[in-house]
Amino acid sequence: MDITVRERNLLGQGQSLSAAFTLAAEKSSLNLSFTEPYFMDRSVSAGFDIFHTRRDFQDSRSFDSQSTGFSIRAGFPLSEFFRQSWRYGFDISKVEDVSSAASALIKQQEGTRYASTVKHGLLYDVRDSKLFPTDGYVTRLSNGLAGLGGNVFYLRNVVSGAQYYSPAKDWVLSVSTRAGHILGLGEDVQIVDRFFLGGDTLRGFASAGVGPRDRRTKDSLGGEWIYNGTVELRL
Repeated sequence: MDITVRERNLLGQGQSLSAAFTLAAEKSSLNLSFTEPYFMDRSVSAGFDIFHTRRDFQDSRSFDSQSTGFSIRAGFPLSEFFRQSWRYGFDISKVEDVSSAASALIKQQEGTRYASTVKHGLLYDVRDSKLFPTDGYVTRLSNGLAGLGGNVFYLRNVVSGAQYYSPAKDWVLSVSTRAGHILGLGEDVQIVDRFFLGGDTLRGFASAGVGPRDRRTKDSLGGEWIYNGTVELRL
């Protein structure tokens, strides 16, 4: 069940306020988001997010997790097609209800952690439409640094891109790719920060169905590197 309430022109000021609630077997979440598109009458969008999420990973990773936190963000154009964004977030998360038959790596990480993270993003977008593109391309670069407070330390980098073509009328061919790496700073990368591939991120495979596993328990352990690509033809 998904319920979203959104006001795109709050009090006639052009501000956006949304509240989203998700209730499902594997994921339950509550998110509150606010965006001011012209902060201080400049071409700067600014806002905040507050969230609480609970995930059931028993089938693929033998544990449950929950996370509660907030973030503040700002974004601004560098040119007509080029945009930069910054975000600071803090969250408290738990790895809990770990199965007695779970991988030793997962058992070691049971407990509470505090993550203070600064994220940076660059977006170059020359598509003819952001919602239903038929031509052009988009590229994204994101960087995340955790460790300015809290007890989690890592550097995470992801680059992705997609190209769109129209080989015939009403047909759209898209080619997309993504690559990422996360580096633990003075510590191993924790299970909840690793990359997992499958499900929504790779069609035809179960959630977290691709990547390293514990040979004994079959738990998905995620990876410090990720790369995947997709070719899609739609009508």
